[in-house]
Formats: sequence, structure tokens, C-alpha cells
Amino acid sequence: MSSTAKDAPVFGEEYEHEPVPQKARRSTFSVSMVWLGFPMIITGAMTGSILVAGMGFKSALAAMVIGNLLMLAYVGSLGVLGTVRGVNFALLASATFGRKGYMLASGLLSSLLLGWYAVQTGITGNLIHTAFDLSYLWMTVLAGVLYLLITYVGIRGLHWIGLVSVPLFVVLGGWVALDSASVAGWGKVLAYAGTKPDMPMAFGIGLTIVITLFIDAGTVTADFNRWAADTRSSLIATACAFPFANLVAMLVGGIMTAALGLADPQPFGLDNMFGYLLSQKQGWLSVVAFVFLFCNLGSVCAPTACTTRPWAGRASAMGGCGCSR
Repeated sequence: MSSTAKDAPVFGEEYEHEPVPQKARRSTFSVSMVWLGFPMIITGAMTGSILVAGMGFKSALAAMVIGNLLMLAYVGSLGVLGTVRGVNFALLASATFGRKGYMLASGLLSSLLLGWYAVQTGITGNLIHTAFDLSYLWMTVLAGVLYLLITYVGIRGLHWIGLVSVPLFVVLGGWVALDSASVAGWGKVLAYAGTKPDMPMAFGIGLTIVITLFIDAGTVTADFNRWAADTRSSLIATACAFPFANLVAMLVGGIMTAALGLADPQPFGLDNMFGYLLSQKQGWLSVVAFVFLFCNLGSVCAPTACTTRPWAGRASAMGGCGCSR
């Protein structure tokens, strides 16, 4: 069996060595579902909690909005480039920096994204361990294996996991934010000044946190937007992530944190939407929360792993599709 046959994805060609042909491009809805599922995650809600606890609700909201609009401009531009040329990030880097120079950019981004993948699988294992007293190690391993299986399916797998994760987050996250705010009152949420109102987090730091949360993954946007049919579809798909999905995720955590008003919230413990669902003491809701956690963090881990698949980088080193010609 040839190496090409071995590397072929389960449900179709991924065009890692050449531009995605127009006939293989996917609908705006399909590419948008990949982007919606990418930042609409519990980790984003945790980040929103940290920002609101450190800055107060109004200042944090301003940082979230401005940061996400800056991300739209940056990621949207790179996405259009990927759509026009139809190639992944590694091939674009090869065209920009040459066959040797691309290795620095591609290697740096791959290393960062592998670290991000490890963080998300670790969060999955830690939350399951904390909530259900299951093995942290085995839950982390299970999460890593499941997310890699989705990656092997390719762009179709990313579409499917988004179809599951996004509606679950909208329903569950929306309920957590609205329920917590309705109990505390929206006035309290809007007036929340943070845990240290006398020494709030600087606005620049908060803005930096918003941008850096997905700046590495956003840089490799060509890996996803090369599948868009045209630049309009590419921009719509990117806007589904920034500002929409990322802002929604951050607001869920931020609203909940402001509503609960904890003296020392622990978003990476159980002071997050996952913990809020479990606190309702409903067996069926705990099961839903368990499934949701795996699906939700899978929607960010699977795309992350896709961008670091080694044969994409090998294709660039071999000259790729010649997109620089």
C-alpha cells in the first residue's frame, strides 16, 4: 500500500498537498459549523469568568468586544487568503518563507497548538475527575483518543462535532447564564466590580487575554477556510467564531461569575458552567453535562490536531502545490 493510501482520511480526500478544488469546496454552513464549534467552548467561558472577576463586568465586556473585533480583522484576512489560494497554513508558510524558512513558523505554531491540545484534554480529565471521582489519567487519555479519532475523519468530522457541540452549548450555556442572572438580578450582574475593585486588572491585560486565547489557532485559519467556496463564505464563517461564538462563550462565564459573586471564584475548578449544571443535583442533567464536556472540548481539540498533522508540513517541505509560483 502506498504512503498516500495510508495517509488518506476515512471519508474523503483532505488535499493536504495541493489546493482544494472548487468542486470539493464545502457550503458556508459546513465551514461555519467548524468555526462555531471551535471557540464556543467551556475554556472560553472560564476565560470570561477570569476577566469579569479581575476587571468587573462592564470593563470585561468592553475588552471582550474589542478583542473579538480585532480577531475578526486578523483571522478574517488570513482566512480569505486561504480561500483564494485553497491551501493550508503549512503551504502558505512555504510560499511566504521558502521551503526551509517555513519550518520555523510552522513548527512554532504546531508546538503551540499541541500544547493547547494537551491543555484541553487535561481540563477534560480534571473536570471529570473532580466531579465524578473517576481517574484523571484515564479520562485524559480517553479524551485524547476520542479527539484524535475525530481528526482522522477530517473536515467532515469537524463539521459533525460542531453540529453536536454548538446547539448543546447554546442551550446549556444560555440556561446557565440566564438562570444565574435571574436569581441574582441583572442589576447586580451589570454593577459587578470584580473580586478586587480597588486593584482591578488593567484593561490592556484583559484585552491581551481575549486576543491571545485563539491567536495561535486563528493564525492557521487557512487549514479551515481553504474549504470555503468563496471569500464571502470565508468571512461569514470567520465571523461566526469572532466575534460571535467566542464572545458568547466568554459572556456565559462572565455573567455566571458576576451573578454568583464568589469571593474567590475558581473557573478551572467547578466554578464554571459545567459545575453549575452539576450543582442542580439532577441525575439526567449530570449525564448530559458529562457528554457535553467531551463533545464541547472535542470541538476545539479536533481542529487543533488537524492543523498539526505531520504530513501537511511534509508536503510543504516537498514543495507542496507550488502556490508561490
